[in-house]
Order: sequence, then C-alpha cells, then structure tokens
Amino acid sequence: SNSPTPDPLAPKNVLLMGYGGGTHEGGLLTDTMMVAHIDPKLKSVSFISIPRDLWVPLPLLPNGTVQEKINTAYAYGFDTKQYRNRPSQYLGDEGGANLAKYAASQVTGMTMDAYVAVSFDGFKSVLNTLGPITVKVPFTFEDTYYPIEGKEKDVCDKSPEVVEAVTATLSGELLEHEFMCRYETVKFEKGEQVMEASPALQFVRSRHSVMYPGDFYRSMRQQALIAGVIAKLKTLGGIVKIPTLLTQVNKYIATDLTAPYVLELMQRYGNPLDFQVSRIPLSEDNVLIASHSAKGQYILVPKIGNDFESIESYITQQIATLSATPTKVQ
Repeated sequence: SNSPTPDPLAPKNVLLMGYGGGTHEGGLLTDTMMVAHIDPKLKSVSFISIPRDLWVPLPLLPNGTVQEKINTAYAYGFDTKQYRNRPSQYLGDEGGANLAKYAASQVTGMTMDAYVAVSFDGFKSVLNTLGPITVKVPFTFEDTYYPIEGKEKDVCDKSPEVVEAVTATLSGELLEHEFMCRYETVKFEKGEQVMEASPALQFVRSRHSVMYPGDFYRSMRQQALIAGVIAKLKTLGGIVKIPTLLTQVNKYIATDLTAPYVLELMQRYGNPLDFQVSRIPLSEDNVLIASHSAKGQYILVPKIGNDFESIESYITQQIATLSATPTKVQ
C-alpha cells in the first residue's frame, strides 16, 4: 500500500489527569487536566492546562452529546447508572479515559496518544518517593477554605434543623462560611520553598485564595510544582529512577502507557528531562469567558464563537511562538 510511513519523531500528546480518589462522592472528578504536547524534534514539552469548569459536549447518548463540565468526563466513564446506552468505547475500564481523551481532543484540536490518571494518594506517593521538592512559589497566598479530608459532610455542631435551613437558603461561599470546621487555612510564601508531599498537594489543589483565585493562578502553581519535580528527578540521576518510581506508584496510576513503550520512546527521543518546558494555560485571561449553564452552574466557554476553533488556533499559535523562541522556559 502507499500509506505514508508514520514519522517516528512526530509530536505526541499525553493527557495528564489528577483526581481526588477516596470514598467521598465525586472522587473521580478530575481536579487537574493537562495535555503534555511533546515535540522530540524541537526537544520541547508544552503543558496545556485545561480548566475543570470548561463546558464541553460529551458523547453520552447512543448518537448524541450532553453538555457537561470537562472535569466530569473521566468520572462518567465509570458511571454504571447514568447514560447506560452510550457508545461502548465510553463504558468499562477504559471508558473514563476514552471519554476524557475525546473531550481534551475536542478542546485542543489534538489527538490524544496516551493518558495518565493519578489519584491524590498516588500523587503523595510519588512525592514521598522523590523526597522534599524545592518549589519556586510564584506569589504569596493564603486560603482559609482548604477542605479537610473526611470532613466534607461535618455539621460543625449544628442541629439538623439549622443544617436544613442554611442548606436550603445558602449556596457557594456563603454556605461554606456556615461550616468552618470543614476547612483549614493553608499559606505559602513567595520564593523558593521546600515542600513535603502533603503541603505540595495543598499548594496545587488550593482554590480559594482571595488575592489569587481561579484556574489561571492554580495552573501557575501546578507548573511551578512540575518544574520542581523535574529538577528533583535530575538531581536523583534522572531517567534511571523513573522505572523504579513507576513500579512504586503503579497501584495509584491508570495509564495506557507501558514501561517498555516509554523506555523505547526515551531511547528514540533522548532524555525528556533535558527538554525545554513551557506552559500554555487556557483561562479567562486569554480564550475563555465565565458563564452559567441552564441549571445555574458556573462554567467557562470560548470567548469567541460557540465551538473550540478559537481555542485550537490559540494553542497552535502559542506552540509556534514558543518553538520559535526556544530560550523562553517557564
């Protein structure tokens, strides 16, 4: 046949997802979603951060879509009660991954070659294995509403009547203010900070800083931690540590990447720790605008047009700009 030989150095896109896990409801909602766009020819990786509130069509009907927040895609794949007659590739063990890949492709215009999903316990396990990480904290911030694990439903000594009354009349932050015992305060100072696993998780998960709220600043913090992890891997002798690391955290990670495939890619591409790293956050500062769904949920939609074309061209343009100026790291 005359089909072209696939280019062994063609860019690859890997969907990275972090979710809470645990036993509480919503444990599979992805808190973090990023696409790592790896270009072996340019030896560069661009991390495209996708905010969790982005409103996307998910193929949950036999031949149709349902509008949902993108952070529900992975979770819906494992849902056996709702949308049971959806296409078979979105059911079963790989259903969540396939649904999330579909959603990420819709938004970015890129094919997802692989995915990695990790629970927060897995994230902590990786960090515990690596040891303390030095992170360049981009700004000082305090969050007085960091959720305490296991206290999501705590009534804070309120009577059932009071709980019912406030729940019926208040929502969002006003409701949170009524249940202060569910939250703790976390604070981070600007500059280089050495973080153990638990503070590092708080650092990237925090959502309620008054000064720096929202997904844009959150993606900045996530990128700062990634930079710290990469630096740490380099000091640990880098690549040789990765297989050991993967074995240790295997039980917390779902992925369609196999160790032999990853090693083969590394032999072909060179050491990924030497690649230039850049970040492309999608946010209200560039291509998105806040809106509300018909049910009144806070959502993010494209600023221009009612499809994702404007977002796709923004990403393409950012990648082109970054590859034209390879000295611009982070």
